[in-house]
This record gives sequence, structure tokens and C-alpha cells, in this order.
Amino acid sequence: MFPRDNIFTQLLGLIYSVDTNTGVCPSLHVAISIGIASAWLKEKSVSKWWRGFIAVLAGTICISVAFVKQHSVVDIIAAIPMCMLAERLVYGKRRKHKEAHAGI
Repeated sequence: MFPRDNIFTQLLGLIYSVDTNTGVCPSLHVAISIGIASAWLKEKSVSKWWRGFIAVLAGTICISVAFVKQHSVVDIIAAIPMCMLAERLVYGKRRKHKEAHAGI
């Protein structure tokens, strides 16, 4: 129930109607956004403009899930350590593997 009826409240009502209560904590929206942004930001061929755009877009997604009340701030904060662990598991091994083959 919204105090006004316009296109934006109708869109938000649509989001609420299709949003399920699965994947609540940690927020998978946040985890996936940070993960994709992290992968793109590691690419050397990505320009500074695109890097900034990717970072702002990921940050906007992370904030927006709280504003549309899909997740609480706790869900968002809980996703960050999960992302750090995933980053370590994925890129930590790759870095060690590259160093071993490079003779470092």
C-alpha cells in the first residue's frame, strides 16, 4: 500500500509482487554486483571511464536494494565478507598459479 499512485509506485509494487524471500541474507544482489564489478575492474583493457561507471553502477545496485526494501543494511553488510572470501578463493589461487608458471 503506497500513499500515492503513479508509475513509480506501480513499478515498485510490481517488484514487491515478484520478489521472493529467498537469498535474503547475505544479499545476493550485492554479492553478484560486487563480484561482477571486481572481475571487470581487474581487466587491464577497461578504460578509466568504464571503471568509474562500473564502480558507480555496482554501488548504486547495492544501495538500491535497501531503498526498495528488498534487503536490510545487515543483508548488504553480510554480503561483503562473502565477496572477500570468494575473491580470495578465485583470484588468490589464480595469482599463485600464474606466479608458479612464471617462475616467481
